[in-house]
Amino acid sequence: MTRHRYQPQTGPEHYATANFLINQVENDGNVTLSHEHRMERIGLAQVHATLALAAATALGARMNNGASPADGEDWAAITNVPKRGERT
Repeated sequence: MTRHRYQPQTGPEHYATANFLINQVENDGNVTLSHEHRMERIGLAQVHATLALAAATALGARMNNGASPADGEDWAAITNVPKRGERT
């Protein structure tokens, strides 16, 4: 298994990384990636998705206790959620 250097990420960055890894696997069509590499990417995507979920859960708790609205905007930007009052 490839060793990765740890780079701290925000919740939205974990979400984006999970999405990127899953898209790599889904769009490969069993052509470029070996089975081992596909499984590695799926496992890494699961880890990033779990960390994104933990960050979102923590943010939800913080928002109820006065966290910055900018934190919520980071999530909205990465998940393409329109801001209040915006049309899609």
